[in-house]
Amino acid sequence: MRLTSKTILPVGLILLITGSLIVVLFWYYLEGQMLNDFFVSHSDKVARNAERFLVSDDFNRPKDSLSVQHFNIFFQVLDVEEITNVIIWSASGQIVASKATLPIGFNQSEEGAIISHIIEMKSPVFLKHIGTNNETKSTLSETFPYEYEIFVPLFINGELNGIVELHLSDMFISQIIKKIVFIAAMLFILASLAVFGAIIYFLHYFIISPLNQLSGASKALRLGNWDVSFAVKNKKDEIEDLAFSFGHMRSSLKDSFEKIERKEQSAKKAEKIAQGMSNSLEAERDRGEGILRYLHSIKEGIIAIDQKGSLSFINLTAARMISKTENSPLLGKKYSTELSFYREYEIDKKKIDPVSLAISHHGTYVLPQKCFLCTPNGDIPVAGSFSAIMKDGKNMGVVGIFQNITERLSIEREKDDFLSIAAHQLRTPLSGIRWVIEFLLEGDAGKLSKEANELLTQIFNNNQRLIELVNDLLDVSRINMGKSKEETSLVNICQLLSDAVKALEGLARDRKITIHYEEVCALTPNIEAGPKHIFQAFENIISNAIKYTEAGGRVDVLAKFKKNKVIVSVKDNGIGIPKQEQSKIFSKFFRSTNAVLKEANGSGLGLNVVKSFIEEANGKVWFESEEGKGSEFFVELPLLNQIKKENIILIK
Repeated sequence: MRLTSKTILPVGLILLITGSLIVVLFWYYLEGQMLNDFFVSHSDKVARNAERFLVSDDFNRPKDSLSVQHFNIFFQVLDVEEITNVIIWSASGQIVASKATLPIGFNQSEEGAIISHIIEMKSPVFLKHIGTNNETKSTLSETFPYEYEIFVPLFINGELNGIVELHLSDMFISQIIKKIVFIAAMLFILASLAVFGAIIYFLHYFIISPLNQLSGASKALRLGNWDVSFAVKNKKDEIEDLAFSFGHMRSSLKDSFEKIERKEQSAKKAEKIAQGMSNSLEAERDRGEGILRYLHSIKEGIIAIDQKGSLSFINLTAARMISKTENSPLLGKKYSTELSFYREYEIDKKKIDPVSLAISHHGTYVLPQKCFLCTPNGDIPVAGSFSAIMKDGKNMGVVGIFQNITERLSIEREKDDFLSIAAHQLRTPLSGIRWVIEFLLEGDAGKLSKEANELLTQIFNNNQRLIELVNDLLDVSRINMGKSKEETSLVNICQLLSDAVKALEGLARDRKITIHYEEVCALTPNIEAGPKHIFQAFENIISNAIKYTEAGGRVDVLAKFKKNKVIVSVKDNGIGIPKQEQSKIFSKFFRSTNAVLKEANGSGLGLNVVKSFIEEANGKVWFESEEGKGSEFFVELPLLNQIKKENIILIK
């Protein structure tokens, strides 16, 4: 049955009747439990005292003075307020002693069946019956007509000699009844309170609470809150009908007021749109002016070229570098007629177009070293980059950022001059020291002891490292000063890689590193480069792979030919390069922290030289590395002959 406002009272009445029945049943249970406790305890007491104070002859000669004395002692032991009379029966069913005035030898016929049953069962019996004995009537007896008697068999020396009949007092029974009445009354009160509380709860849940919700919803509706709802689900009564009516009324009112509000808002909407457009235009104008002020204030030159190759933006710094005056009209003019860049080599110059190069790379083109901007005021050394703006694979224009590095080049030139002079001054005495040590080690000055020979060998090795460092410094100095340009020629990349690997086989063998390579002569892919410089570049990369790989490791050299390019990769499973240090790996004098720990000796110039020599051959170099797993360096160089098919050559 579903609890609703209609069924709360009937359910409460049923619960109250059920509680009353439980109280009545509990009444009978308590009465039996209390009387049974008294029955068990006094049965044991009678049996123990009969064994203690009575003898078998007392039942055969009940009138004898000694027997009478025994019976009186026994009666005194059982003289308690709960017991009003004690009768001792013989096994034949005759009275042998009585606390009251019943005569000895008297035989009550109504007790005969009970006596016979006890003799047969040989166990105590508790009897409750309608009272007929008026010897101890009380007020309670008149309204409570039951009498309670206990019959206990008497065993003396293991033999049944008689039966003791105990009459319980009305006062004792009344005390038990009072206890039961008190407990039953308390249970009835608790049950009534529980039922009353349940009724109050359900009244609150089904009637009072929904009405309070309705009142709150009505107040919210009066304040204009049209989203308020009053939902009473699955109650199927008048409250749910009221909630439904309220919801229908709310929807109707909401529709009416919304129609009115829409008419009012439509009048304000145009005004807001106009105001918003005005504010937006003003904000965009301020934002644009702020960006322009920033772009015009920075020291780098910034230009923007549209799809047609015309200058669409140029900041003040770029305008000062390009034009004789800041007011020269440049916007809208062709980029190619106003800006000209070239790269300077040792013996010649080569014009470059960074805009076309950025578009062809679909990304960013970085201006190379010794790049100059031609201006009416003279050529300016610049550094920077040009980036293509792509949208859906279509070029939308190019943005270029460059700066005048005249002052920086002057400082670097002074530094390079110092390095060149210092290196030259150091190389002469170092060469002399090497010649003297070789003279001593060869025994030309006399035989050396073993210890002296070892010390001189250490000095010789350290001197060689100093000479190598001086040579590296000279190479870097020549590169920076533009004096390292080597005359180019046709170089077979396969033969060059094979020669570089063979030159380093001894180093790999000493360090227990395996180099995988294979000499391939089926193709003759030629590049145009300085043969010594390009050989030194690959030798540096491969030797680094060997030095920074643990014993038992391997180095793979692979050349991949695609279209008009060759990509050479040198892969190792060595110590790798920490991620946070990878951006500095081509810098001068830089060595990663784990490289210093693995190989203490080193100048940090090898990869800087590699980058310079590769770029000298119009190539580029990059790498991928993960610390603890190894590195892979890539070199891309342009081929002179067109390779129509993609070929992969494993230098094994």
